[in-house]
Amino acid sequence: MSGTIGGTGAAAIVCAHEGVRYFGRGVWDAYLRWLGEEPEWEPSDAMRWGTRLESAILDWYIEEQRPGYVLTRGLRLTDGWMHGSFDALAVHPDGYAVIVDAKRSAITRLLEEWGTPEEPRAPLGYQVQLAWYGLLAERAGYRILSCDLAIYDPIADGEGREAGHIRAFRWSVVRPLA
Repeated sequence: MSGTIGGTGAAAIVCAHEGVRYFGRGVWDAYLRWLGEEPEWEPSDAMRWGTRLESAILDWYIEEQRPGYVLTRGLRLTDGWMHGSFDALAVHPDGYAVIVDAKRSAITRLLEEWGTPEEPRAPLGYQVQLAWYGLLAERAGYRILSCDLAIYDPIADGEGREAGHIRAFRWSVVRPLA
């Protein structure tokens, strides 16, 4: 979307000093998108698998982590020069909402950055992305309780097959509710 910055673009800009590209995009890509000149790019195999698994990860999340919440998938919000394409927004009957992002941490060298089930953490870029979505959702009138990541960790079973598990963690990246 020309003239706007999304969560991935915000992550690319904030993390430019790390030389990291989020979803195959860097700070230059965010600038070109702003100008409306973003080149076409092909998603990686890991990104395509993440997209395929997203629905199953979100199904698990709502059933196991947030029963009673209503899940809205694929929410898109725009406010001036900000935009966001959320994986999902889970809304409790009392009106509070949780931003949910589904991930497949497919690259073994990055698994350490995600922490452990006992001590979860996320790379800075994902924290920036969800904070961006939190701000955008609050500006749209949602009362954000937290931002949650639901992560599928593929683990090789010794014979080259995946025998992974899904875990979720949450943290407050937006202002506390009054």
